[in-house]
Amino acid sequence: MRSKLSEYEFETFVCDHLDFCLCSGAQLIGRQCKVTHGIIDVIAMLDEVYIVELKARTLAHKDIEQVLRYVGDVRELLASYHFDFHELLEPPAAESRWGSIAFDEQGIVPVLIGTGCTENVYTAAGEAGIWLKTWSYDEPTNSITMSRPRFPSNPQVYPAWAADFYAAVEEQCIAYAARNARDANPQDTQDG
Repeated sequence: MRSKLSEYEFETFVCDHLDFCLCSGAQLIGRQCKVTHGIIDVIAMLDEVYIVELKARTLAHKDIEQVLRYVGDVRELLASYHFDFHELLEPPAAESRWGSIAFDEQGIVPVLIGTGCTENVYTAAGEAGIWLKTWSYDEPTNSITMSRPRFPSNPQVYPAWAADFYAAVEEQCIAYAARNARDANPQDTQDG
């Protein structure tokens, strides 16, 4: 009996259980899909295209770079297939986001799934717009658990420059709002 699941076995599980591993209703588009910068483990689709990179280890910064390269490859490929479905769709579907398919940053979701991650990787993935999940395998029950990584929140101590920056931005926003109010109601400034 093994205590680990191989990446290939986990990939098979993900493809067979997209509702559990990714999102309810997702459809498998491809597995081991060759692109310019490598091989994408899983491509799925619901309202968006999901580019999924799986790891049977703790996620690292290089995995973020890898999945983002794959997103670029897929975006470039799909951009060359710009469709116009307005003639095929009945209203209101013709007015939906799929009426004219143009895959952009909003239409492709990078996903990383590994056995764990550091807080730095979690933060970097979030800033890059990457969905991040972790998984674990329990040999006695032969079950897989999926979760979102959680890190304790630490009270933030802001450096002096950050407080000064915030104050300057707040001051400019207040001045901008006051100018807009004056411009929208010029008679108010003439009366006063």
